[in-house]
Amino acid sequence: MLKVGVLRGGIEKGFEKSMKDGAFFIDALKRSLGEEVEVVDILLTKEGEWLRKGFAIDPRNLSHEVDVVFNSLKGELAHSGHLTDTLREFGIKINGSDKVSSAIANNVTIFDDYIKSMGKKSVNREKISLADYDSENKFLEMARFISLKYSPPWIIKPVNSFDREEWRAKSFPQLIEVLEEFFNIYNEGIIEEWQSGDRIRVGVFENFRGENLYTLPIMLCEDDSGNLKRCPHVLDRETSEEIKEKVKNIFKSLGIKGHAFFDLKLHPKRGVFFDRVDTGLSLDEESHLVQAMSSVGVGEKELVSHIINNICRR
Repeated sequence: MLKVGVLRGGIEKGFEKSMKDGAFFIDALKRSLGEEVEVVDILLTKEGEWLRKGFAIDPRNLSHEVDVVFNSLKGELAHSGHLTDTLREFGIKINGSDKVSSAIANNVTIFDDYIKSMGKKSVNREKISLADYDSENKFLEMARFISLKYSPPWIIKPVNSFDREEWRAKSFPQLIEVLEEFFNIYNEGIIEEWQSGDRIRVGVFENFRGENLYTLPIMLCEDDSGNLKRCPHVLDRETSEEIKEKVKNIFKSLGIKGHAFFDLKLHPKRGVFFDRVDTGLSLDEESHLVQAMSSVGVGEKELVSHIINNICRR
């Protein structure tokens, strides 16, 4: 019987989300694989203590307790590649990409430079930092700089794309408020100009359904008017194939392992602009993953089996 550890919790602000997504995966394992696997719940507490079934454990000994680990942590621990590389050094088979791939994929400015070096387009944006503004009116000065260089509405994001939050402002007074709110949390961020077009998401999975790289249906996340969606996008075949080839090329070039979701902007005349990469997974029935998989007839058992088998190949 295969022992599958599900790592959840964490010392970062994504603790509750990790606990929830980890529970989704545990329930899916039990429902779909039944007696084929033994599920081992592994908790990383907010204080940094590792627990197995409520008892403290040294992560270096996890390889004696489980055969594979599914990492359901959020934030830097999940997506920086450091924890993944460390656990693999301990002989643990775990999902996730290495430090180099993760560093490029999950830092907006580095990712933009990488995309441009490959001759592809990224959305129009740049880094902004509190360190560049020393006066009492720093948020006013920053807002003036932004408003002179970029047209509204504006989007403010963290530099690290594993923090998938974003702030939006439509007016100059609102921009000042948003900047103050954002920089109460972060020391640096990304200012991004709103770009017309649909926001879309494309999933890429390794070794799935007989393909080395399998692309999921292109999902519409937000249409040009800003309305949130979660459904397959209706595109002509040529546009769809072009987008899928581009994301597969980036996936291979970055050396991503297992899976990734690419967020893009699709302008009706100017084409595709890359936004960011997400290497996380959620089996929440409302997630893009589950919605996209369902649209091509992939059920829970096929999906969960694939994820576990892919980790076993490590």
